[in-house]
Amino acid sequence: MTHQTITVRTQAELDAALAAHSDDWQTTILIDPPAEAWFKITSSTSATVWAAGSAVVEAYGSATVRASGSASVRAHESSTVDAFGSATVEAYDSTTVWASESATVWASGSASVRAYDTATVRASGSSTVEAHDSATVRAYSSSTVRAYDSSSVRAAGAATVEAHDSANVEAWLKGRSTR
Repeated sequence: MTHQTITVRTQAELDAALAAHSDDWQTTILIDPPAEAWFKITSSTSATVWAAGSAVVEAYGSATVRASGSASVRAHESSTVDAFGSATVEAYDSTTVWASESATVWASGSASVRAYDTATVRASGSSTVEAHDSATVRAYSSSTVRAYDSSSVRAAGAATVEAHDSANVEAWLKGRSTR
């Protein structure tokens, strides 16, 4: 079988595509509704799932979703998200997120995020962030951040920051900034 892309515009079409191609790594399922619409993925799949346009996707279990454009993904449990363009991701539980370009990520729980380009990350709980290029990170609670290149980090609470290269770190202690 050769690579194929299946475009879905409704939850019913997505469910049918996932059922028919869940073990097919050569299939890309593109979620691209004509207007803002919500979708839910609750199972793992070998097919690649892309969220585009104004899709809002809830991913559970070990689902993997790639988001681009103005798509939004809310990732739960042990799901994985690759975010590009101006995609927005909310990461909970033990999710893993790779964010690049100008993607925005809100991470909590024990989520793990790798941010590149000009991606923006807000991390709380015990989340872990690795920031590269010119990524911007705001870390709260007991988050851990490793900053590289020209990335920028603002940390508060019990957040831990490890800075490398020309990374910029600003720590907030009891309402005061210490650079």
